[in-house]
Amino acid sequence: MMAPFEMSTALTLGFALVFGFLFGLFLERGGMGDPHKLSGIFYLTDFAVPKLMFTAIVVASTGLYLLSDLNLLDLTRVWIIPTFFLAAARGRLDLWSRFCRERLLSGHGNGGLRIRKARCPGYNARNYSGLRPVCGDVSGV
Repeated sequence: MMAPFEMSTALTLGFALVFGFLFGLFLERGGMGDPHKLSGIFYLTDFAVPKLMFTAIVVASTGLYLLSDLNLLDLTRVWIIPTFFLAAARGRLDLWSRFCRERLLSGHGNGGLRIRKARCPGYNARNYSGLRPVCGDVSGV
């Protein structure tokens, strides 16, 4: 029998949910959801997350082609999503520019996180310096 197997939509959705949950769980348990690691990507200081993701892509693609060579997977029945490089580059540039803008416009080094701290006891409740970048993100400016 050759993969991909014929499965119902509900079973396929169940597999996607289970594998997606496990993937996210392993990433979190491995420390890849740490805000310092994620912001280190934008500051070009910590490349652990991109290295991990690139390794996952290489392993998955190698596995697909190896299974195809061993006649265990029919690649003609596997739909590979086309990549739109210009749209992806624009999205990355937009995300990076918003990140940098929030860091510069918030007036302090924690990137606009002052809004959450304003609700905590011991902080100035009238400090709304993080609202400017948040409103800019919401309005799309």
